[in-house]
Amino acid sequence: DPVFGTIAEARAMRDAAAAVGAIVIEDIIPGHTGKGADWRLAERNHGDYPGLYHMVEIDPAHWDLLPPVAPGRDSVNLPAEVVDALAERGDVVGRLERTIFVEPGVKETDWSATDAVRGGDGTQRRWVYLHYFKEGQPTLNWLDPSFAAARLVLGDALHAIDVLGAGMLRLD
Repeated sequence: DPVFGTIAEARAMRDAAAAVGAIVIEDIIPGHTGKGADWRLAERNHGDYPGLYHMVEIDPAHWDLLPPVAPGRDSVNLPAEVVDALAERGDVVGRLERTIFVEPGVKETDWSATDAVRGGDGTQRRWVYLHYFKEGQPTLNWLDPSFAAARLVLGDALHAIDVLGAGMLRLD
């Protein structure tokens, strides 16, 4: 994101640090992303992108289980009873043992549902996705056979080292 600086600025920072005997340490988060381009491509069911995340396409016949998404929002947190119903259907694994950042009426579970999203194939889909942290941080799926999450994180690490010149990586 250019708001955090350009590649040239990152390299200049690396060079300035090296000039005083320091290094730049990049931060890699292998557990989740934000809702940037990768997420938007996953919502649209493009290529391997849905395999990046713990997300499940819900059959339109069962959309009535999902709460509506408020105007101006792109997802809604699922109440426990909805997660339980989806688990009974085999759509999700169920509630996690611990939910962090709980805020009644905002985040009560680690699962949220998207609004209807039109895919590149013209199909409208609603997805339910896991976010261990906040709803804007969908969880990466390291178990998907596409290895999409592993490829994404490895690409990020290689970019940090090779392109930006990081002297070290920190896994958060």
